[in-house]
Amino acid sequence: MSSRRTIILVVAIGIAALAALLVLRYLQSADDRAVGDAQVVAVWKIQADIPQGTTLDEAIAQDLITRDEIPQAFRPATAIPAPSDTDLAAVAADDLSKVAVIDLPQGSVLISGLFVDARTAQVTSARRIDSGRVAVTVSIDQIRGVANLPLPGDRVNIVTRVRDISVPIPEGFDESVQDTIVVPYQNVKILFVGQTAAPEVGESTSVTLPAGGSNLITFEVPPEAASRIIAIANSEFGMWLTLVRPDDYQPVIIQGVNGFQLLEGGFTPDYLESRSEPAPASATPAG
Repeated sequence: MSSRRTIILVVAIGIAALAALLVLRYLQSADDRAVGDAQVVAVWKIQADIPQGTTLDEAIAQDLITRDEIPQAFRPATAIPAPSDTDLAAVAADDLSKVAVIDLPQGSVLISGLFVDARTAQVTSARRIDSGRVAVTVSIDQIRGVANLPLPGDRVNIVTRVRDISVPIPEGFDESVQDTIVVPYQNVKILFVGQTAAPEVGESTSVTLPAGGSNLITFEVPPEAASRIIAIANSEFGMWLTLVRPDDYQPVIIQGVNGFQLLEGGFTPDYLESRSEPAPASATPAG
């Protein structure tokens, strides 16, 4: 019996050893596959925050950008090459005087376009205007300008008065009954209030205005709309603004109102919502 037990024990140990060997080989194979999927490559990595306007030469001198390794899968397509036998000053010899176009956060990989010519990096007032648009400024008081509440980047509707000659003039009345309040443009972007601009993409600075705000409002609109806005601003009635939500406001058809229509409708302004329908593209300056 003792010999039989010994044989059984030896066989059990052999089976256990074989199983352990198979598990070890499986784990080694898994490790090899993982390493194969995560081949590392050299990149230039930003080691500390680099303020906007810092030259590449200054960043290199302060060791703010150094060579590092990351998995191949995470290397950006536009990453600056990082050969092992060349330093960054040599790789980017023609770009040392260029400046950071925005604040560059720690941990970012250096890619093309982060450092640009100083002239390009300078955001002038004209560079803030979208392609195909112009900037036009009007002067508007606090009452007509929503108590100076609109900020750069907000959107407003423009309200004015026109004479609607299609309105019949009842006996005993004059032409003033044809005066009609209309909304020629909706969802108009405010580019500047005074000389304060709307933040650019990537800028984290909050918009603040001087105490009391400013009565100078600069809109960003197509050229033809700018001409019409100038005409409205210089008309006898001038213009009023209404402030709208910038994210989800949708222009709707807003009927003109004359003196005979003031008391039409329900007892609250909300009844008008049931009459609203989407406005044509011409309701916005872009239309």
